[in-house]
Amino acid sequence: SAKATKSLCDALGEPVSAHHHNILKSLLKELPGRFWEGKDAVLDALASLCLCCHAAITADEPTMPSVILNAVCAACSRKPKLYREAAFSCLQQVITAFKDPGFFNSVFPMLYEVSNQSVIFKTTRSSSSLSTSAAAEQDESASVSVSLDKVLNCAASSITIALPQDIIHQKKNMLEVLLNSLSPEEGWQVKLSSFLCIKELCYKFSDSGGSTAWPEGTDDFVQEMFHSVASKVVDSIRLVKIAQVHVAASECLLELIKLYRDFPLEERREAKFEGELIQLCESEKSEQAKALLKQCLAALKELTGVTMTMG
Repeated sequence: SAKATKSLCDALGEPVSAHHHNILKSLLKELPGRFWEGKDAVLDALASLCLCCHAAITADEPTMPSVILNAVCAACSRKPKLYREAAFSCLQQVITAFKDPGFFNSVFPMLYEVSNQSVIFKTTRSSSSLSTSAAAEQDESASVSVSLDKVLNCAASSITIALPQDIIHQKKNMLEVLLNSLSPEEGWQVKLSSFLCIKELCYKFSDSGGSTAWPEGTDDFVQEMFHSVASKVVDSIRLVKIAQVHVAASECLLELIKLYRDFPLEERREAKFEGELIQLCESEKSEQAKALLKQCLAALKELTGVTMTMG
């Protein structure tokens, strides 16, 4: 039934709104309680329903988006890996569908906690002795098992709809999530999702004509993003030998440099990675990535000119 509902929503779209109330009630009723094989289909159906009927759902009952969000967040804490990953995919689509800025404050603390659990688990596993029983390790793994790229995709969606002041309130945790996800231990899929988060942050804080009154602490956040995160993005280009990663990382780096160059800061420090970037550009095999890296170097030269002028 859930699979049929998803197919119906995907095929018909908005006309399903005439029946959204009964469908939504049935799907939400199935989410709590015991886990059964195939239950992830309920989350997939819920995501499709929200995407095509979000306007009708909100108009019918304004508090319903928050009810849906809470139900999906609860599903994100369940242990079965397939179900939990479906829950995070559903969460991303629910955030995208309703575009409620208040969702960020509800979702990001949970995403931060899951990200931390993943880092702690990997660190403990790598440093622990091999005497741990396989069963105990498997049970521990299940409790935190979720692909970090799915968590980061949810974070990117929540950043897109968030208010700048709410992001700044979480700036320390936000930077921690980004730096952890860019560590050499994480896979390239995680890094791609991290680049997406960084670009969304750059778009969020791009200065539109210098007229925006940014929240207190935004200057520090932009400085820290550039000097801490940008160097990790450069490391990803150097360490990961995949053209797709090089292109995405170069796009991300370009947005970081442009944000730092154009944001109305009182003081700017020069980038420490320009020399390494020149070498990477010279050795880059992907023509698309090479073109982007050349744009990064040009933007860095403009940034140096701005810094010298201010000095």
